[in-house]
Amino acid sequence: MERIIWRRWCLTHEWRKLREKLVTTLVWSLPRWLIYWATIRLAAHATTGVYGKTDPTTLNVMEALRRWEKPNTRPPIQLHRRPGGIRRHSLP
Repeated sequence: MERIIWRRWCLTHEWRKLREKLVTTLVWSLPRWLIYWATIRLAAHATTGVYGKTDPTTLNVMEALRRWEKPNTRPPIQLHRRPGGIRRHSLP
């Protein structure tokens, strides 16, 4: 029984290593400008909206990635309406 579990673990481990190797090869083959653009986009997303007061020079990568996974929206603005609806003004 232990042998079967060990073989199964080894196979899944080998698949994970192969997948990691394929993804790494794919990423290293991407154009440099695309990686640069994605980095700038990540930093811009992590310092705008709700996080607009964040200084980009103090932001670390892990915090930027955490912010990327969260929605970057403010609560909608509630408009106060007058009772009775909108009044129309007639022209003289």
